[in-house]
Amino acid sequence: DPTWHILKLLAAAIGIPYVMLASTSPLLQRWLHRAHPAISPYPLYALSNGASLLALISFPIAVEPFLASESQARVWSISFVLFALASTLGALWFWKNKSSASELNSVVPPLTPPSVRTKMLWVGLPAAAATLLLATTNQFSLDVAAVPFLWVLPLTVYLASFIICFSGERWYWRNLWFAAAIVATLVTSEVLIMSITVDIWSKILIYSAALFAYCMLCHGELARLKPPPEYLSSFYLLIALGGAIGGFFPAV
Repeated sequence: DPTWHILKLLAAAIGIPYVMLASTSPLLQRWLHRAHPAISPYPLYALSNGASLLALISFPIAVEPFLASESQARVWSISFVLFALASTLGALWFWKNKSSASELNSVVPPLTPPSVRTKMLWVGLPAAAATLLLATTNQFSLDVAAVPFLWVLPLTVYLASFIICFSGERWYWRNLWFAAAIVATLVTSEVLIMSITVDIWSKILIYSAALFAYCMLCHGELARLKPPPEYLSSFYLLIALGGAIGGFFPAV
């Protein structure tokens, strides 16, 4: 079973850069809140997922066809160095201005910490969404068609739900998406039973729509449970933990 060897290889090869890149958005949002307490940092989370979506879509179109693997590695390495320098400059700026930010935050009354139940939902909701993402991706690859880059579609749907839910509360209606998830469950179950008689494009459309409904429900509820910015770091840490747990079940 190569699973654990693959995990060790990934941890050794991309573990540190991945942790640095993944922690950037929460760190910048924390700095923004400390410097400007009146500004909500959460729209930046939607923006960071939008950047991830743009990179995901543009890679097979604008990067892969025109750059060899060696050139891609060189460009990525240079970009990572520039990213590290920009992060260092941001840290220096924040360190110079942290005294004024501390004074502003000192007048804020103490907040009630999130309950254990809320923290469990911070883990459980993204875990459910991540499980559904990988399950749908596996279904696309194994049952629908072995088409290159077809796996991009479920990930696009997943990221789009994050962007919509965290860009503002006006886009999420609980009753609507709950009903959509129920309908998606019934329709998807029927497609799975009648799989042989359903054409490929119908499967792709139905599975994608079902995944979108489920992710909107999970991420919409998650956005409703977002804490005051003072608890932003633990919020994102538990979201990441949930994503890791959710990815473990279908993959391992």
